[in-house]
Amino acid sequence: MTDPDTQANQTASNDSNASKSGGALSGPFGIILSLLLLGVAGVFAYNTFYAAEPVKLDTPPIVCICAETGKTFDYKPQQSDTFPVTSPYTNKETGYRAEACYWQEDSDEPLEKPTWVLLNEDIGKAGVTECPDCGRIVVRHNPMPPGAGRGERRNPESSANDDAESATDTTGDRD
Repeated sequence: MTDPDTQANQTASNDSNASKSGGALSGPFGIILSLLLLGVAGVFAYNTFYAAEPVKLDTPPIVCICAETGKTFDYKPQQSDTFPVTSPYTNKETGYRAEACYWQEDSDEPLEKPTWVLLNEDIGKAGVTECPDCGRIVVRHNPMPPGAGRGERRNPESSANDDAESATDTTGDRD
């Protein structure tokens, strides 16, 4: 049997060996991980203090229409703008986003230049909005006539051929 002093010495020796072995982050792996984390923190700190100013986006102008005069104007929106905007014709907040209508009254051919329409819903008026030129219903993000807006213009002589081809087309692919 061992005496109590020897047993105490062995227990203390085992405890000191356990503390010497360290954990998963001791040794070379821990040093590499620490340096890596310090490097990442340094990159974030550098970018915070020395990064260039963000580039301001140059938004394109949108077409607006004055609710009082019915005249259109180009408006360049800013980040915090809300509608209505100040109209250059009345110097009051009567400018609303205009919707384009490319339809013609008696034809499915699109117009070269659209008719700009003020939507009833924008000014709080009940009912649907009709285009003053063609009489069709105008909605937000108003669709264009077929063949318009794709950089192509339909040739009146070939429209009969196009209609005949589209009537026999069963694949569902239309160009």
